[in-house]
Amino acid sequence: MRTRKSRYKLLIWVFGLLALSACSNESSDNQPATSVTSVIQMPASLLLLPPDGVLRAYVTVDDSERIEMTINGDTATATISGLSRTTHDVLITYEFTDSASNTVTVAAAIKTVDLSSGDASIAFVETDYDTASYDNDSDCLSNAEELAAGTNPLNSECILGVSLIGCCTL
Repeated sequence: MRTRKSRYKLLIWVFGLLALSACSNESSDNQPATSVTSVIQMPASLLLLPPDGVLRAYVTVDDSERIEMTINGDTATATISGLSRTTHDVLITYEFTDSASNTVTVAAAIKTVDLSSGDASIAFVETDYDTASYDNDSDCLSNAEELAAGTNPLNSECILGVSLIGCCTL
């Protein structure tokens, strides 16, 4: 009699365990991806920035809080975990801070990554970046070009509407 009771208890326990495990299996759409890894090739123009400042790279996923990336040579990398298994917009932004603590954006790029299958890697190349849109002083030279030329991207080089190095919109 005891053996039969033990078998019934074991069967009830096994079926209960199976039922619980079946209930906990959610669809893959609701499970977080383990990670997305970004290996970012920096634009060549950023390698010409003056050495007396600091270049930083940031990654932002779907307008969330930005995360500073690690810059090593001509690449920047970051790994982001806990994203849902869907598509996400990944924005890469480079900012340069000079010795006077002035910070300007020098380049940015955005791509969409599909995490429906789980982990993914995303790569950016030189042609993915927009540097031309970042011209704080509107003298038709991008912030990156001005920094490489040794001029200040916050002060226009325009004299009476004529630029010494670019064009002016005065």
